[in-house]
Amino acid sequence: MQSDARQGIERVVNMFGSCKISLARLFAIAATVAGLSMASSAQAQNLITNGSFENFAGANLSSQQLLQTGGTGTAYSGWSTTSGYGFIVTPNQAINGFNGPSGFLQLWSPNGTGVTGNGGSGSVAITASPDGGSFFTTDPIYPTTTGVLTTTVTGLIVGSTYTLSFYQAAGQQKGFDAFSGFTNTWNVKATDSNNQVDLNQNAAGMNVANHSFTGWTQVTMAVVATTASMTLQFFASSSLNAGQPPFAMLDGVSLTKNASTAVPEPTAMLLLGSAVAGLFGARRMRARR
Repeated sequence: MQSDARQGIERVVNMFGSCKISLARLFAIAATVAGLSMASSAQAQNLITNGSFENFAGANLSSQQLLQTGGTGTAYSGWSTTSGYGFIVTPNQAINGFNGPSGFLQLWSPNGTGVTGNGGSGSVAITASPDGGSFFTTDPIYPTTTGVLTTTVTGLIVGSTYTLSFYQAAGQQKGFDAFSGFTNTWNVKATDSNNQVDLNQNAAGMNVANHSFTGWTQVTMAVVATTASMTLQFFASSSLNAGQPPFAMLDGVSLTKNASTAVPEPTAMLLLGSAVAGLFGARRMRARR
């Protein structure tokens, strides 16, 4: 888009010799150019590393357990966890099973369109989130308390507002019952490099029926950067007790700078100013003749 803005202004400048452009038309073009420039600078860049949980290089794919701090598992670039029961899985692995530290496990899923379930109830089958591919999932009460999934973000602009976005879902481990259903929740905490808490917010609770899967919903939160870096922590909790394993899912984690502060590209506006000055100069010369 930056090149489109420059090319538009250059065409205007090239028309000065014949003065075939009116002042009204010039300002209309100016508005378009400014819009193109602002749209270019407003393109959001995701500052989260591996927020889609796809790049699992070096992993033993028969065991998707994430590295527990001081424990076992597989390291995942950009993230760390204190959970003893956190995994990166595909929908197929969630349904048909994967290896955990306490043995083979599956998550309940009914049949769905193009999805062969495993006896789960309800009408929603486990599928990929709108972000696609694999996702992070954890048992919030293993062994008795939930672990924290952590990532650090750098390159922030102090005072700017950012939008944190992610997809969440919830389910239950196959082979267990929670006849009255339960609720899973993600709490998100953002702490700056001075240990100041910039965000501490719960996502909407996810109500899970026995043997079911909730499907995916998107969550957005706003956070203002107070230092150039921040630590994001995702903390899962559940209303269930131990022995009825709930599972919380997370995918598509994104942190982007809000576009409301975008301004026209300086180079484009400088060219536009030159175009306006050139037009008035050309008209003065014609008037003298």
